[in-house]
Amino acid sequence: MRVLSKSKLIAFLQCRKRLWLEVHRPELRADSSRATASFNVGHKVGEVARTIYDPQGKGGFLTRNAMDTPECLSKALIC
Repeated sequence: MRVLSKSKLIAFLQCRKRLWLEVHRPELRADSSRATASFNVGHKVGEVARTIYDPQGKGGFLTRNAMDTPECLSKALIC
């Protein structure tokens, strides 16, 4: 099953060939050092958010590979 994400929509809007390559030939992707630095900042922001919103560390990660979308959404909506 293919997943539609915000980054795939942006890739499509920028260039249809870019989206095709990202889906069918992801091994050809080469990130610049600037992009890699941006990804690292995003990961750090995620770590900070987890310490703020889950200080006891009892939460978990919801990954689309571990479960299907409805199951993932139902776990995300549990308060």
